[in-house]
Amino acid sequence: MALVSGTKWLFAKTLRDMLRENTLRQIKVIDLCKACGADRQTFYYHFRDKYDLVAWIYEQTFQEVLRGAGGVFRLEEMEKLLLAFQEDRFFYKKVFDDHSQNSLMSYIQEVNVNYTRKGLLKEQNTDSLSQEIEFSMRFFSHAWSGCMKDWIAEDHGIDAKQYAKLLYDNTSALVLRNPVTIYHE
Repeated sequence: MALVSGTKWLFAKTLRDMLRENTLRQIKVIDLCKACGADRQTFYYHFRDKYDLVAWIYEQTFQEVLRGAGGVFRLEEMEKLLLAFQEDRFFYKKVFDDHSQNSLMSYIQEVNVNYTRKGLLKEQNTDSLSQEIEFSMRFFSHAWSGCMKDWIAEDHGIDAKQYAKLLYDNTSALVLRNPVTIYHE
């Protein structure tokens, strides 16, 4: 298991290094593999494509925040997540600049909805959610990820803590209970 994790992190580190001189669109899997000293089969064993690798990097950040909070996502966890993005701003700015169909933006929106759905299903002890809640989850996921992308892309003079509070305070009570438990694998 440690070898698998180490290999994934090697691809992640190498992608970050390559982004210093290239856009995500310019980076080819074959070039990433060559820079890692790995073959393409190794890459495709772990990831579907480079966008899956980018999504994995995001999810590792998200999971790290949740692990430290026992799966509960409150204002403090939103602050930690934004601080992590701020620390890795260069990477996230570069990957957010990619607008392909497999973009990080699409992935983040789905992750937000899926984690929130799992938490609400568990919290409400039900197998399905109302159309209103499903709509609210999607609406706020798009709003949250769009605002996060804008915050990463431009310096508005708002630090991570302040921005997290703005996002948290403006998220619907239908979607973000205080606190909501986000269930992760």
